Amino acid sequence: MTVVVFGSVNMDIVLSVDRLPVAGETVNASSIMRMPGGKGANQAIACARYGVATSMIGSIGDDDFGASLVCYLKDNFVDTAGLETLENQATGQAHICVSAQGENTIVVVPGANHAGRGTSGAGCGTEAKVHLAQFEMPLEQVRQFLEKKNPQSISIINTAPAVIGGDRLFALADILVMNETELATYSGAHVEKSDDIGVVRSARKLLSTRQQHIVVTLGSRGAVIVGADTHVQIEALTVKSIDTTGAGDCFCGVMAACLANGENLEAAVRMANSAAGISTTRSGAAPSMPARREVELMLK
Repeated sequence: MTVVVFGSVNMDIVLSVDRLPVAGETVNASSIMRMPGGKGANQAIACARYGVATSMIGSIGDDDFGASLVCYLKDNFVDTAGLETLENQATGQAHICVSAQGENTIVVVPGANHAGRGTSGAGCGTEAKVHLAQFEMPLEQVRQFLEKKNPQSISIINTAPAVIGGDRLFALADILVMNETELATYSGAHVEKSDDIGVVRSARKLLSTRQQHIVVTLGSRGAVIVGADTHVQIEALTVKSIDTTGAGDCFCGVMAACLANGENLEAAVRMANSAAGISTTRSGAAPSMPARREVELMLK
């Protein structure tokens, strides 16, 4: 395989609401849908739909959700040899509220994702060109996954969700991908939404080496690539968003695919940024991931 993804596989329970509830408030949902998701699965599907050979490592339960998720991954050309099925375990779930403005709140029940063997099973993909992980899995397993890769492989950590101790793994990654909320959590600095220079300064403090890069996703403002001495701003596409669920996962998956294809980081981030924009024009997480030809047409 060219890209190997270690991460969560969830069934997303998506509720459509007029607006997101505040603490203590009850709101009515106009619909409920069940869709494939999980940060790991989303990123693997985004990568595979971009046309790159992709393998998935993770765990599901021996329930109907797990069986349907394996079928969905296979239908999207993701190699599931490294995906283990656990007896008497429930497949992970994410309960998502999506507002009429396309904003969301997410509550994850990890289930089998946190009960598996991690990378001790088959299909670890040590010879893959790119290794991609997130923090919806136990941190020690993420560490083992990245430490097993070959020295020539590019390692990427998507630092979502922000978790205590996650920063101890930063030095294992060639590239870190985080949003502004995660940046604020890990850097301890509050940065105003319009202060892109403040974003660069905060991100630079998190660099472990002079060779490492941090990509900060900025939503409708695009993204910024931060190195030890340089930074590059990437503008966002102008789209009409209806659901931002999975946009960050789309970004990570397509960026990994581009890097595996030999593109430089700036080119990879431009493609990933465009792909993420397209994904927000559709409902759901995994189902919203675009094909490579769609991204290329959008950039034209």
